[in-house]
Formats: sequence, C-alpha cells, structure tokens
Amino acid sequence: MNLKEAARQADSSEDFMNRILPAYSKLMVELMDVRSSYLHESSNYFKHFLATEG
Repeated sequence: MNLKEAARQADSSEDFMNRILPAYSKLMVELMDVRSSYLHESSNYFKHFLATEG
C-alpha cells in the first residue's frame, strides 16, 4: 500500500482517516487473505516445506 498516494486522494486529514484509510486497509486485508489462502491451500508450500525440514 502506498500511503503517500492514498493521502493524495483525500480532501483533508479527516477524509483520509474516515474514508481513504479504511478503504485501503480493507483492500490490504483482502489481499493478505487471498495470498495466505493460496499458500496454505493451493500451493502445498507448507506441506512440502515441513516434510523436508521436519
């Protein structure tokens, strides 16, 4: 997330805190969920990693 770019979209600091930041935060949480789901469920990364290391 580029907070500098996000801040440029805001009309004021209040707008940034009440509108922009929550929207960007929601997007980042969704992105983290998708990435972690892929790593845990689709790629089998942890199964192979744990099998070779443990």
